[in-house]
Amino acid sequence: MKSGGLMIRKATENDVEAVKLIGILSTQQAYEGIIPEDVLNDAITESITTERMLEQINNRTIMLATEGEMVVGFAMYEHKQDHTHIDVIYVLPHMQNQGYGKKLLDFVETEAKDHGKLITLDIENGNVKGEEFYLSQGFEIVEYRPDTLFEYPIKRIIMKKVCN
Repeated sequence: MKSGGLMIRKATENDVEAVKLIGILSTQQAYEGIIPEDVLNDAITESITTERMLEQINNRTIMLATEGEMVVGFAMYEHKQDHTHIDVIYVLPHMQNQGYGKKLLDFVETEAKDHGKLITLDIENGNVKGEEFYLSQGFEIVEYRPDTLFEYPIKRIIMKKVCN
């Protein structure tokens, strides 16, 4: 999918470092002040590794938003039997509010129509930017669910949207 200088394409193993960098920077931005710094650093160190990102590229769907040669964001999601679950949509912090996240979400929504039309996701309570983005795109909050991140208690916001 191409729009102006923006292109949406599937991630390959050659994109692992870009995906990793965007994951680290976006996670830091999204959860700074919500999750204690040591817990956040442990989560990033353990979950955003080159090996883990390669595994995700090979086992999940990761679509990249690129501007020219620069990867500016990605959507990671999985088609389930009756719905599509978005793991994350991340855009480089300095490239946010320019429509990249919306273009990635639009792409996921188009694909979701072939998988039951329902899209689900969850974000940590307190991720105001993420919550506002998804609500503005027609998602609704289904529930708040207690969870833990490296034994630190958190609350997840479960959201859903039915695509037309």
